[in-house]
Amino acid sequence: MDLPPLTSTTDLWVYSILRNADLILVVLDISGDPLGDWENIQALLSERRIALVREVPDGNLHDGKSYKRAVLVLNKGDLDPQGEDFKAFRELLPELEIPMIEVSAKMGMGLEELKRQIFQMLHIIRVYPKPPGKQPDMQNPVILPKGSTVEDLAEEIHKDFVEKLKYARVWGSAKFQGQRVFKDHVLEDGDIVELHI
Repeated sequence: MDLPPLTSTTDLWVYSILRNADLILVVLDISGDPLGDWENIQALLSERRIALVREVPDGNLHDGKSYKRAVLVLNKGDLDPQGEDFKAFRELLPELEIPMIEVSAKMGMGLEELKRQIFQMLHIIRVYPKPPGKQPDMQNPVILPKGSTVEDLAEEIHKDFVEKLKYARVWGSAKFQGQRVFKDHVLEDGDIVELHI
């Protein structure tokens, strides 16, 4: 979700959305004053007791703060072709605990790396359901949290599937392709799963 910039007059609903986000991307303009912008954002978030981290400690709230996974994205990297501004910015923030990536939305630079970072930090997997006797739809995965099981997939597809599920066949993380597994089998990213009810 694209939110308005954080300023001293930002509406409270924006902070509410940030507290409920799975991941926050802080996007700064590398050609402007990224250090000043970063310090302003940090101050505004601190006032609202929101802390940006690479990994959230057990539970979301500690010391009255809401800890949120975040990535710092420096845009307009096309205006920094040698990466000197990015390197200087990184050197000014040696203690920064969140990942920092330089991109150019205009030129497409760094966007694949950003996608990989987002996917990794969300702790999710893509699973491809396959109807028996048919091919899986590889364009529309079911997104589940890491550690999800066949039972979690069945429930995500339809609640009735869980009660009726006899077994599943898995291609990908199973010991052999099309292996018969039961409800408690833990799925991995990219698995193809055929549910049998």
